Amino acid sequence: MRRVVEEIDTPLFTFDPHHVLRLMNAAGERLLQQPAARLLGKTAVELELNACFDARNETLVSLSYSAPMRAGWCARDRSGRTACPITLIVLSDVSRALREEERSAWQRLIRVLGHELNNSLAPIISISGSCHRVCRCLSCPTRRTPTFSVA
Repeated sequence: MRRVVEEIDTPLFTFDPHHVLRLMNAAGERLLQQPAARLLGKTAVELELNACFDARNETLVSLSYSAPMRAGWCARDRSGRTACPITLIVLSDVSRALREEERSAWQRLIRVLGHELNNSLAPIISISGSCHRVCRCLSCPTRRTPTFSVA
């Protein structure tokens, strides 16, 4: 089991029923930026992983500490088939995907705003062009001044 856990490249943690860390892999050490020897026996609250227990399974969690992974997809499984039930937590980094989605949303917003500005400016440009032509006509001495009649 330990060999399989070590080969997985995503942070993996197992907790006992009291939310005490019992096993983690090297990716988990990198995420928490400490060796497993220091972390085993600590609670999810102490490790700032309690968000994984509070959130629904297979959902996005925000990690509160300054780790390389700011947001993660948390998959949780509670196994009661053994004498000591465990909770397995697997985190997958979704920060890059979120940044790309955010950038895409900003691009769509800017495109919509650009269209809205163009739609608003078109009548203003047309009216200013008409005003400019009327002013040119009024200021030209050789041209006849337009007369406006009231009906």
